[in-house]
Amino acid sequence: MKKLWILFTLLLVGCSSASISTPTLVPATSTKISTPTLIPTSTVTPYPSLQTDGPYLLFTTSDNIYTNHSNLITILDADGSGRKQLRLPNDGYVDWGIENAVSPDGKWIAYFTGIAREEPYDLTLNLFNIEDGNTIQITNLIAPEFPENLLTATESLEFPNCADIECKTSLFRIGLLEGIDEISWSPNSKLLAFSAQIDDFSSDIYIFNLEEQTTTRLTNEPENIYRIFWSPDGKKILYDASIEGSTYYIDTKWYVTDLSSTTLQVSTQLTGISSWRTLGWFNKNLYFVSRATDSLSYFDIGYIDINTKKTKIIWPDIADTLVLDSKNNRIFLSYTPYNIKNPQIDSGMYLLSLDGTTSKISDKVLYLFPEQISFDPYLAIDKNSLMVNISLDGTITSFNQEVSLINISRVSPSKDWLIIADKKITKLFSKDLQLINLWNLDTSEIIWRPDSLGAFLLTNEKIFYSSIRDREPILIEDCVPNYCSINDYIWLP
Repeated sequence: MKKLWILFTLLLVGCSSASISTPTLVPATSTKISTPTLIPTSTVTPYPSLQTDGPYLLFTTSDNIYTNHSNLITILDADGSGRKQLRLPNDGYVDWGIENAVSPDGKWIAYFTGIAREEPYDLTLNLFNIEDGNTIQITNLIAPEFPENLLTATESLEFPNCADIECKTSLFRIGLLEGIDEISWSPNSKLLAFSAQIDDFSSDIYIFNLEEQTTTRLTNEPENIYRIFWSPDGKKILYDASIEGSTYYIDTKWYVTDLSSTTLQVSTQLTGISSWRTLGWFNKNLYFVSRATDSLSYFDIGYIDINTKKTKIIWPDIADTLVLDSKNNRIFLSYTPYNIKNPQIDSGMYLLSLDGTTSKISDKVLYLFPEQISFDPYLAIDKNSLMVNISLDGTITSFNQEVSLINISRVSPSKDWLIIADKKITKLFSKDLQLINLWNLDTSEIIWRPDSLGAFLLTNEKIFYSSIRDREPILIEDCVPNYCSINDYIWLP
């Protein structure tokens, strides 16, 4: 939805993306902003209390099915036995992803109030305490002078086929608003990084310190912030930014900044990979990305090394499916040549090392299950829609279980179980792909417990829980007359 809105706006203003000159930066200083004190709220609604000490399933829903904004928070015991339900105060909402919004320790939810794309431009970042319902208002994310201040910001920009100030300002505004709701928690839950336009024309990264309750500006580049990624060790932040927005058709610049100093600093610009599609952290230094395509396949798979400040493409072609096996420092992928008449590489299954060395495992092309992280043999589906295992020596073991590629399938975190929703029948398999049980459920989503002892099964009208021991689904919630439309979910520790 985010990309479609940007493309639609670009068409309306009649501008085309292109290379641009770098505008002159207005000098800025690292400023600390004091934060208001806790504000008590009464948002807890009466439900049966939680029965365990965790872990808990937290998911978000919305009163409006036509928006991604989530304002109702539900927390369930891992077996569905108890619950707690909260509504964010002051029409607050979680935007896009609950995984970024919830702190790793499970105590805080970062949420928004107000709006950014129309008056009064009062988008505000807040924190919600899951335990006691108190809130902290961090800061307004858009400068009071917006959008008039964009006229000054775009005077020095040059876009082919976009010469007038109105067109240039429109592109710059798209880039700013596209990432103005970006947030990211540090691994230790003490710092929240977010995008805001406070001290400059473009958006920058700010850091909210939860213990000190202060906000500090971290970066100062001419582009607008798009996405923010903390390194797994919490020492650095990787982010991408652009002047006119980040879509399929517009390249971004990647930067990395060091958190050893909280003073305003010049980030290191990384080159070599410009893409909006992210694959995630491989280890504490390597972040994998691929170039965008018009399909679900991957193109130009590579990584950004935030330690050496280098980027490397290790698969300069198409990959149909892949598994990032960080445990064994390898990537397993399936490949069908993009140019069938003049292929550079034969089709088949390939194993990649981080230096780009490839080993062909099989001539057959299999669809790899994306949920598996470290698997040997790897779980896949063949061209006849049969489940198979493929070992690294090329051995393929086929099972008499037909599965459509469009079905919902989830491998348990322990890799011991597999649940597949197939043609209004939900099936449970063991790790050797033996059918254990099946249920007459038209399952639309499967959520495994972190300990793999059971899973939540969601249909359009009901939520069930099934334990591996008992195996029979238990009704947790009947959503009629509304749909069981869960916007997003995450497990709390």
